[in-house]
Amino acid sequence: MSVCVWTSIYYDFIPFEGHTPPKRDSRGRLIPDEAYGHARSHLNSTLDQQTYTSSLRNAGERNRKDIWWIEPSGTNAVEVVENIALSFLDQGIQWFNFHNDLEKCFDEIEKGHNCYVKFRKAMFFAKQLGLSDKEKMYTESFHEEGRRIGRFT
Repeated sequence: MSVCVWTSIYYDFIPFEGHTPPKRDSRGRLIPDEAYGHARSHLNSTLDQQTYTSSLRNAGERNRKDIWWIEPSGTNAVEVVENIALSFLDQGIQWFNFHNDLEKCFDEIEKGHNCYVKFRKAMFFAKQLGLSDKEKMYTESFHEEGRRIGRFT
């Protein structure tokens, strides 16, 4: 048995685009699926899990750090849960703090590969940050790329 832990941030100032909009709880707060997050990452295990990975045929699978292996009997479950909690404290909080700093996050977005997703995200970040020149630039790039790939006519 194994488990992976994914994290994501869903920015409510970016309108939903997809098939199934996020659900809301009883107080109207968004509860989007992790896969719809605008920023996504995972936690890495810091446990020595060679006991479990050494028998895997694929070298790539043997080297993965984003998996916690659990004994079928569950005898190492407490160790795994404790390591996930420590990984969240060591990796997750720093990741969330970075992605909650919209200026830093926008800088990272701008450094990314030019594509429809980048232009869309940058357009809404620029709007949220009050950067009208960049909002205009990314809006134009977004629509141009959308037409190029057939999203818009």
